[in-house]
Amino acid sequence: MTTADLQRTERYLAHDPQNPLLLAEAVDTALSLGLVDKARRHVDAAMRMASNDAFMRNRHGNVLLAEGRLEEAEAVFAELIQHERNANIAHNLASVYLRTARPAQAREVLAPYMTAPDAPAAAVTTYLRALHHLGDTAQALEAANAHLPRCGGDPQFLAVASLIALDEGRLQEASQWSSAALAGSARPMEALVAAGSHALAREDVQKARAFFKEVLAKHPTEGRSLAGLGTASLLLGDARTASEHFASALAAMPGNSEILQSLGWSLVMQGQTRAAEDAFRSAAAVDPETSEPLGGLAAVCAVEGRRAEAEGYISQAHRLDPQDAGAKLARAILSGEATDRGKLQALVIRSRGS
Repeated sequence: MTTADLQRTERYLAHDPQNPLLLAEAVDTALSLGLVDKARRHVDAAMRMASNDAFMRNRHGNVLLAEGRLEEAEAVFAELIQHERNANIAHNLASVYLRTARPAQAREVLAPYMTAPDAPAAAVTTYLRALHHLGDTAQALEAANAHLPRCGGDPQFLAVASLIALDEGRLQEASQWSSAALAGSARPMEALVAAGSHALAREDVQKARAFFKEVLAKHPTEGRSLAGLGTASLLLGDARTASEHFASALAAMPGNSEILQSLGWSLVMQGQTRAAEDAFRSAAAVDPETSEPLGGLAAVCAVEGRRAEAEGYISQAHRLDPQDAGAKLARAILSGEATDRGKLQALVIRSRGS
């Protein structure tokens, strides 16, 4: 839809202002273009004529959603879904649930429509987002593959699917789907994040930075992109910039164990061992069943010459993962391999890239 399409519809409406099909088209086109004020004007005209029409009320809910009036939009969609079993209405209600941090309810309202052969791509995409938010990436990937033959031409579907694949460690699918999502004019956020993360995994730092910066130009508090820029800076040896990005990422994603660990390593590289220890301890409290925070604590203690404590953390980390990179780094420090700041930084970068 283009501005020219909206202008043409509005010319027709000037001659036939009560035509419900033209009003519906005007609302939909205005919303697709982000022209919320125009959508409001047209939906108000439609509601004055057909306030009981379910599909016009659904459009009224869409305008409320675009205006950020989420409570009012939810009331409209929740009432409609009681009387109209419709995947589009369910999708709209699920969208409200996601925007108000209720992914379980979003999944519940959409689940009955996911087995239908004609489930709209937008509804499927929102269902995948709900599963992803709930941390059920395995089921989300299974659902993405099931709907791929029919929805694989939709950039938003591919973008969300690519991020799910990335989090499931399926790098080939993540790269393939994010590239397909970005092949046209659309630049979906999830596809950019997936593409940047995949580039970072290949240590193509400059390409990764470009993807993450593109995300942050429109979504300045997007946590994964902030963390991605931090990791890119860490790999380039710029620990100060890295720690700034990680701190911003934590503000967007409080309590994220991986970001806390990365912040800890960036502080180790700057010689800020006490602050690094706090970061690693916080990560260990969030995720006590993984070795990485313990390896970080081992490295901090080794840097400070606290050999007995370092050995204790090395042992704890090795019980969880005999190949823990932080524990190996601590061993190198204790053995004297990292005798100055430059060697220590090189070892940290190597451990974070492994």
